[in-house]
Amino acid sequence: MPGTVHAIVVVRPDGRTSAAYHLRRTFASVAAGSRRPDAVTLVVCGTDPAVEDALEPGNLPDPTADGRGVRVIRLGRRTRFAAAVASAALEPDPRSGTGMDADLLWLLAQDTAPEPEALARLAGQLELSPTLAFVAPKLVRDDRPERIVSLGVSMTRAGSSVELAAGDLDQGQRDGITDVLGSDIRAVLVRASVFRALRGIDPALRDADEGLDLAVAARLMGGLRWSRRLASPFRVMVRRDSHSPTPAAGGA
Repeated sequence: MPGTVHAIVVVRPDGRTSAAYHLRRTFASVAAGSRRPDAVTLVVCGTDPAVEDALEPGNLPDPTADGRGVRVIRLGRRTRFAAAVASAALEPDPRSGTGMDADLLWLLAQDTAPEPEALARLAGQLELSPTLAFVAPKLVRDDRPERIVSLGVSMTRAGSSVELAAGDLDQGQRDGITDVLGSDIRAVLVRASVFRALRGIDPALRDADEGLDLAVAARLMGGLRWSRRLASPFRVMVRRDSHSPTPAAGGA
């Protein structure tokens, strides 16, 4: 039976590029998916008039499967991505309990715009393979989709994270890879039970380290695998100037 999906979108009005523009694009992409999430929580870290305008009723499409609407959480601008996700995933909505009853969590940032088949294909892998804790898509640049942003993360002997294909030209040459040690945290689909057992993302980490640490912790917890299926429909577009949902000041 297909699991229920709770999408968590973390938004930070960072001043570099319009957060409202990317938010609208991400919501439109999620709403256009062949499979929509069952619940969506938007976590806004900081304030911005354009973002507030986008949140007015009717200005964003409802990306949920049953039209239940979007839960909005507002936090301070220095809130890290880990804390923002935890506020939605580990703390229930007082109105409906959303955040505690979903089977799968989809971790998105304002600048991650999934292709139409992304969620369906990602969820399908978890539904077919009970030993998988997470699945992650191929991340490519928004303005140059032939360029890979992230295709998996490995680790040096010293414990430092290493991106496997960042900046490479995507010609499908790595699409046969199915398992990697970890990945960029953006657009990862994770089993909610695993996420809760690990108490979420380590708030001390940033960038590729977030996904890598979560993956390693899941493996140590019970032999679960972090998997990546790299067929083209798994692509998620990210904006050109984005490196991570966690900024230097400590937010998403």
